[in-house]
Amino acid sequence: MFISDEEQGNLLIGQAAMQLLLRSQDVTVQSLQKEMLMMAENESDEQRLVLMHEMRRWLAGYCSLSSRAPERAGWLEGKQPVDFRYTATSEERNKS
Repeated sequence: MFISDEEQGNLLIGQAAMQLLLRSQDVTVQSLQKEMLMMAENESDEQRLVLMHEMRRWLAGYCSLSSRAPERAGWLEGKQPVDFRYTATSEERNKS
C-alpha cells in the first residue's frame, strides 16, 4: 500500500500532537514545529527528515496574520462558511 506524502505529513503532525498531549502541553502551531524539530534530532530516515522539514515549513504558513483567511487553509476549499449567528426559536420569540 502506497501512502502519499500528504498522508505521511498528517501522520507526523499527529505524532507530534500526541507527544505534546501526553506531556499535557498545549498543541499550537509553534509547539508542533518545536516538537517536530525535536523528533528530527532522533530520526535516521532521510525521507522522514525531509518530510519533517516540509511539514515545519507548511506549519510556518499558519503563524502569520495573513493565514487567518479561510482560503489559506487548503482543507477548507469548497466548503461553505458556517454562520454562527444565534437565531431565536419561536418559543423564545413569543416569550418577549
